[in-house]
Amino acid sequence: MSLLEYAQESFVTVKPEASVEDVVQLMRRQKITCVVVMSGAILTGILTERDVERRIYGQGHDPRLTRVADAMSSPVVTVQDDMSLSDALEVMRKRHVKQLPVTNEDGLIRGILPSALPLRIAPSPAP
Repeated sequence: MSLLEYAQESFVTVKPEASVEDVVQLMRRQKITCVVVMSGAILTGILTERDVERRIYGQGHDPRLTRVADAMSSPVVTVQDDMSLSDALEVMRKRHVKQLPVTNEDGLIRGILPSALPLRIAPSPAP
């Protein structure tokens, strides 16, 4: 089974020079918890709600004046789409990431494994 079967294949991308305030508003409108930061076709970072809480609001920075590049997580932990699901979950656990980009062999992002993934695949309790 392909890792992409578990990944969210639609994701929102932003540029590193975007303001954090604009991106937070976008995340609220889209009801998403992270955006992928791209410079052209290159994955340069990921910005999550937690990044904004800790690096912007938690440190008293003005989100209107702060660029995504200054708040994003980078370098980004990624896995290739041919990795097993159990290995990908182990990467998430060991690296303490909740959103894990999945790339193809050329390094292009194909989807994101969400933090709720273990809940989606957990077996149902016996009746």
